Amino acid sequence: MKIKDIARLAGVSTATVSRVINNSSLVKEETRKMVLEVIKAKNYKPNITAQNLARKETNTIGVVIPDLDNPFFGKIIKGIYEKIEEENLNIILLNSYGSLEKEKRVIEILIEQRVKGVIIVPVAKDKFSRDKHFNRLDEFKIPYVLIDREVEGDNFSKVYLENRTGAYKATKYLLTKVSDVAMISGPIRTTTATKRLEGYSLAMREKNLEEKIYYGDYKIESGYKIITQIIREKKLPKALFVANNMMTLGVIKGLIENDIKISENILIFSFDEVEMAEIFGIKIDYLEFDVKSVGEKAVDILKGKLNGDRSRKIVKISGKIKE
Repeated sequence: MKIKDIARLAGVSTATVSRVINNSSLVKEETRKMVLEVIKAKNYKPNITAQNLARKETNTIGVVIPDLDNPFFGKIIKGIYEKIEEENLNIILLNSYGSLEKEKRVIEILIEQRVKGVIIVPVAKDKFSRDKHFNRLDEFKIPYVLIDREVEGDNFSKVYLENRTGAYKATKYLLTKVSDVAMISGPIRTTTATKRLEGYSLAMREKNLEEKIYYGDYKIESGYKIITQIIREKKLPKALFVANNMMTLGVIKGLIENDIKISENILIFSFDEVEMAEIFGIKIDYLEFDVKSVGEKAVDILKGKLNGDRSRKIVKISGKIKE
């Protein structure tokens, strides 16, 4: 059954039926009741997709993540999905693969798909990313919220972890046990990496200790390559602070292959929880965050924007050391 059939049975125009479905105030109450009775009697279900296309918008939120293989982002997506479902909205989930060019393309895709709003983990912190990507959303008046990583500028609403403070606490914790603490950082083009590096450096400078920094890319392979290089060069530190969960997995793999025992031969601390470490029967100290709430709070902010709130919202999620 189509909308024209409901209109014929109710003795009204299709425009009137459409207004009733969309709860327009332009319909007389007695007409509204009559149309609703016909809809109920015929068990009519409006074609939401067709309605959205007619209005040149969809009931969909775009979500852009840089690495769908990372369980960390999986938790964020879960928080977004559960909140979005409460609002009776849909999700388009896209992967930028950590590439600025791909980020640009997926944003164009979301614009073409007429999404209502966007939640995005930005690839980089610099102005190039902001000017070439996010301004396109502004042009089409599509509200958006940045999560996990920040971008230069003061006009963005965002939800992110307390990276600098968390890394500082983690390094201070390790320094209560040993004085030789090295760090595997993430890619410095991201604020998560630069802030975590700042936290580590601050804790080391306070103790007048030498900083030992290695640069990875947040992938398992980089953690593995770095720890393998450290072992080969016989530069194994007493403790190693790793800037994310995936690189920590790579480190664990490298240590196991070289028969180096965690806790006995080296202390390992991960910025994120390493759930897969249990597969190896290994316990890793880490910073515990309510990662799911990043997605939940981003949806709350986006919902406000969709309802006309133009204020800038910033939410920081703090973490605690989990031994």
